[in-house]
This record gives sequence, structure tokens and C-alpha cells, in this order.
Amino acid sequence: METEQTTYSIKQAAELTGLSAPTLRYYGSVGICPAIARDESSGHRIYRRDYLALKIRYWQAVEAGDKEQAGHLAHEAISLAQQFR
Repeated sequence: METEQTTYSIKQAAELTGLSAPTLRYYGSVGICPAIARDESSGHRIYRRDYLALKIRYWQAVEAGDKEQAGHLAHEAISLAQQFR
């Protein structure tokens, strides 16, 4: 059963979002969609379902021109990411 805190590898996150793994890596490097954490043993990026959903909703708001909603979602995503740093 998937929950808001379900985590995904970069491959799984790519499949869910429709983005390629290299695109997710690039987005992470420029701060657009960084991984929530890294696996301590392997160093692999970890993405959370709720964080991915926020980022997807953020980009949908940006594309729709809804600056107010995009700003709110960006703030929410930053707050969520800070909980896991």
C-alpha cells in the first residue's frame, strides 16, 4: 500500500513523473526537484511520493500561469524538503 511517505528510487520517480532519470538528476542539481534524501548505504537519491506530487502540481500551476498557487506550492515543497535534510 502506498502512502504519502512512500519512497522511490530515481528510476521509479522517473517512471511516475514521465521524466528521464538524467532529467531528474539535472533538475536536482539546479534545485528544481531535488531528491528528499540519499540512501545512506548506497548514496542513491530517494524521492517521496508527497514531494513528487507537490513538484508536479507546482509545475502545472507555473504552466497555467497561476503565480499565487505556484508560490504557495513552492513554499510547501521547500518546507517539506527541509524536514528531511
